[in-house]
Amino acid sequence: QARDAAADYAARVRALGLSPDEALAIAKAALEA
Repeated sequence: QARDAAADYAARVRALGLSPDEALAIAKAALEA
């Protein structure tokens, strides 16, 4: 299930055109929430 979530997250990042740094910051915030 974690793999599915990671794949979905990666797809969202590409769709939004986020930079790797922005994506990492969002991921960290999501994990802390």
